[in-house]
Amino acid sequence: MKKQILVGIESFEQIREGDYFYIDKTLFVKELLEKRGVVTLITRPRRFGKTLNMSMLRSFFDITRDSKALFDGLAIAEHSDICEKHMNKYPVVSLTLKSIDEDTYENAIEYMTGIVSALFEENLYIYESDALTGRQKERFYSIYMEKATAVNLKSSLLFLTECLYTYHQKRVIVLMDEYDSPIDSAERSGYYPKMINFMRGFLGSVFKTNDYLEFGVLTGVQRISKEGLFSSFNNPKICGLLDEDFATCFGFTEDEVKDTCDIYEISGKFDEIKNWYDGYRIGGQDMYNPWSITMYLDRQKLENFWVNTGSTQIFKDMFIQGDDRLRDDLAGLLTGAPIEMSLADQITYPIKYANSNTFWTLLLHAGYLKPCNGAKGGIFQAELVNMEVSDTFSYFAKEYRSRGD
Repeated sequence: MKKQILVGIESFEQIREGDYFYIDKTLFVKELLEKRGVVTLITRPRRFGKTLNMSMLRSFFDITRDSKALFDGLAIAEHSDICEKHMNKYPVVSLTLKSIDEDTYENAIEYMTGIVSALFEENLYIYESDALTGRQKERFYSIYMEKATAVNLKSSLLFLTECLYTYHQKRVIVLMDEYDSPIDSAERSGYYPKMINFMRGFLGSVFKTNDYLEFGVLTGVQRISKEGLFSSFNNPKICGLLDEDFATCFGFTEDEVKDTCDIYEISGKFDEIKNWYDGYRIGGQDMYNPWSITMYLDRQKLENFWVNTGSTQIFKDMFIQGDDRLRDDLAGLLTGAPIEMSLADQITYPIKYANSNTFWTLLLHAGYLKPCNGAKGGIFQAELVNMEVSDTFSYFAKEYRSRGD
């Protein structure tokens, strides 16, 4: 049945209550329960459905909600055993860091303070109960009123899980969307060392040896260097673009795109959609970026929808700051010649614009490159993802040449 397309909506609850266009990804719940670690990090390019999936997880697990009606008719509802055991059975802390894009460290911490304060406001029922001690209530109120220092803010999520456990006597699920957004912003704005130090404590306190944690899920674009960040974790399970776990849970499969074209009576346009937007290869599966497909359905014309949602500075820097070898490889990519690379374990800032596995890994995770033959590891070849990306690369290559550099 053809449903209204609401572009940019990232709330699972709002989509289901409004009966808007939605491609069912609820089996992510089942796969997560079967394959998760104590902490699971899933990396995907931007606009790949990360925020919507995290919203869906919260709706499913949150003990303060009654979500049965939201999931009626969806794939996970067919697994009654999972629903009976897990639906609305856990306290949940859910936050997104995607909007933290500040010029200074002080502004970023102020923004983070507001985000954490909102989490405590959501859980004021705990403060108003008799479950907490007087000392706990003082600390709870201080964080809620945005009076926490940066040092105290680092342990605020750990404290919130403690309070939730004390009240519910159930371990807590922590969902953190776009964990690397403030780190990326800090790198671009020149305060990376301060932010990585803060995030090491902020993430480490809640995700490492936390007795109140049931499990944690993080999403992001890049896997930041272990020495810079993940040394604060207890061996998180990391699922990137080359890993098979959760491969089809984010993004649209080709069958899902074909079915959608049938529903919206544009089957005759499928070949041009495939030519322009197909090409992401995740865990060996061919995938489409959901933002591009949804925008195409809404506007019925080919455009660089996905690329234009983010900063284009990286394209300028590649050609202007890159060395001759990097420019040659970029030119080769535009003519269909793949580059040879191996996957760097983590991204280390600052990024150097030179031919290196770190640089190509950054482009791969960001969604500009794909393995040519479904590589799982070792040395492999990679090429530009699709025509949407290639068209943007070509534009900035021409702009660079026109400068006479």
